[in-house]
Amino acid sequence: MNPEIFRTIVGAYLRAVNVAQTALAHELGLHPMVLSHKLNDKDGARLTRLEVKKIVQFLAQTEVINTRSEAIELLTALDLKVTSFTPHEWQIVPLHHLEIKTRWWQLKSSSLWLKSIQLRRLSLAVTVQQNILNGGNV
Repeated sequence: MNPEIFRTIVGAYLRAVNVAQTALAHELGLHPMVLSHKLNDKDGARLTRLEVKKIVQFLAQTEVINTRSEAIELLTALDLKVTSFTPHEWQIVPLHHLEIKTRWWQLKSSSLWLKSIQLRRLSLAVTVQQNILNGGNV
């Protein structure tokens, strides 16, 4: 589980489309400080599986994410699986419009898929380290 990667990805997505973290907190029914603590893993506060799902749904609903692979990347950052959403949930609003760019389950064993995941994780790790060194939070 890597909450730093999840926080970094969510923060980058929100900043890219100029959506405030407070809007996400409102959608989750949380006070903005509570969400901040959960995203930053402070005071033992952690996101629940349901909250993670709601975050993914919010990002899809607001078209911050546009592909299923982006949704899956968020889930896997917190050790959740694609099956965290039922097949029915993938077929209804707001997840139904997420584009399936590749059949990721068919590529899972390919070395190209593994290399692309490793490169993406390395890039995210560098971003997280830079954020930590700069003393920044989401």
